Amino acid sequence: VPAPVPAPVPAPVPAPIQDPTNRPIATPTRPPTGAPTPVPVNVNCVVGEMKIEVKVTTNNTPDKISWKLKERRGAVIRQLNQNTYSGQNTEYLHQFCVDESTIVEFHLKDYSGLENPGGRYAILVDGETYSEGDIVAEEVDYIQGKCVNAGEERLQFILNTGNSPEYVSWEMKVNNNESIYTGGPWELFAGTPLHFFSNQCLDSSQCYSITVYSYRNHQFNLLEFLGLDNGSYEINLGQENVKRSTFDTGHKEVTRFGNCEGFYYEEPEEEECISNCSDDPIGWMANGGYACEGSHFLQTKCNKNGGWRENKYCQLSCYRAGNGYEGDVCTCA
Repeated sequence: VPAPVPAPVPAPVPAPIQDPTNRPIATPTRPPTGAPTPVPVNVNCVVGEMKIEVKVTTNNTPDKISWKLKERRGAVIRQLNQNTYSGQNTEYLHQFCVDESTIVEFHLKDYSGLENPGGRYAILVDGETYSEGDIVAEEVDYIQGKCVNAGEERLQFILNTGNSPEYVSWEMKVNNNESIYTGGPWELFAGTPLHFFSNQCLDSSQCYSITVYSYRNHQFNLLEFLGLDNGSYEINLGQENVKRSTFDTGHKEVTRFGNCEGFYYEEPEEEECISNCSDDPIGWMANGGYACEGSHFLQTKCNKNGGWRENKYCQLSCYRAGNGYEGDVCTCA
């Protein structure tokens, strides 16, 4: 009996190999634009509300950026802490509807520790750019909607402290009497330039003044080296620029605006005080060219330091700073 012949086994047919040049290549996508939490792309505000848009373009350390939007002396509208943003060099958009009579504060911080961390921010109100700039260590903007009351004008006050915010401060008064806003000095941010933007409606029938202080003249060797003269400020009222300055007149500059005799004047020089108290600095201050008046040591030395108490260094300045020596009553003749 002949042996059975096995049925032929067909040779395996190789699966077709797709031409690699025809393989679909996914188009690279950018990180998503928009807020990291669900926020409507377009927020529709009703009559009586203003639409505030916060645009943040991150830098190489997006996790170090945080910001807060809040009613002035009131509730927090939205707050994003560190580690919220993850996309580098990515634009994020946030939109809010706020009562147009509300003054809103915008606080932006970068915790990277870099002098120029990169990135940008912009604040838009009803579609118009309200404030914009580079991301810095700390930014504070004050936002107010349309001036709805008759006889009001919009004030813009923009301040760049330069590299020595610990020696810069400002004060705003109405009718040269009542202090309504103040800022600085910012000791916690020593050596770090800060930026402030204030925008609000003022009664145009009143007279206002903004005084900007810097202690460059009193401790010129140290502060010129740190670059205080890189600071600047600008005051705009309505459509008119009232003042631009780079602290070029020294320790104190006063700008008046509104219903005053003139928009701008320099206060008369204060008469020299001939006091019953001395005002002699300690030796190393004198050798370094540092004066007592305006020194930040008035808050840490004076009656808080044994050597200063024993010798009554900067006696008059310590007294004026509220840290006078026991028994002192300093007066001007």
